[in-house]
Amino acid sequence: MVKKICISAILLASMTLPAFAFSNGDFQIWNTESIDWKIDKKLSAKVEQELRFGDNVTELFYLHTDGGFNYKLMEHLYFGANYRHVIFKNKKKWVQEYRPHINLTLKGKWEGFKLSNRNRLEYRIFGFNKRDTIRYRNKTTVGYPFEWEGFKLEPYAADEIFVSFTYGEFTRNRLYAGLKFDIVKNLKGDIFYLWQISRKKEGKWPNTNVLGLKLKFVF
Repeated sequence: MVKKICISAILLASMTLPAFAFSNGDFQIWNTESIDWKIDKKLSAKVEQELRFGDNVTELFYLHTDGGFNYKLMEHLYFGANYRHVIFKNKKKWVQEYRPHINLTLKGKWEGFKLSNRNRLEYRIFGFNKRDTIRYRNKTTVGYPFEWEGFKLEPYAADEIFVSFTYGEFTRNRLYAGLKFDIVKNLKGDIFYLWQISRKKEGKWPNTNVLGLKLKFVF
């Protein structure tokens, strides 16, 4: 138990490290609610909605609705097909994006740690004067689940990279540190800190600090 608590403390402490080094970035809150239900032993479905508030949490600038299916191909390997409808502000105007995406995820365990590597390919169709693009995203997550005082907890850390296949360049990186937990039988929570850097046309890499809050209903 002492070992588990120490490992968890290290993961959670990492949440604060980037904030001190990058305090000049915009502070945002991303709020996500989702429903995840099993259809059978191999197939499940999920619907989620996310709202993002930026400019130091004074303005709603982004929302999406995402739905799809996840299928267990074999032990540790999962395939997902989804569609995401995005509405966001572009030069103070609300615009839309239509984003089908497929996912191939490898999951496993090692020495008590939960390991996950998700590969995502997105086709981004913009509802305004912008070229359609194809983007690849890879997210690696390491978590350590344990029980404390009757509560199921899972501190975790993750890294996600974004690569534009259309333009042939690395465009974004996200670093996560967070804590997943069970609230009641069919309701799970997730609170995390995210530090993001994104490439701009002028070659600059502005950063963003995000507090993420997630609620997931599981059936």
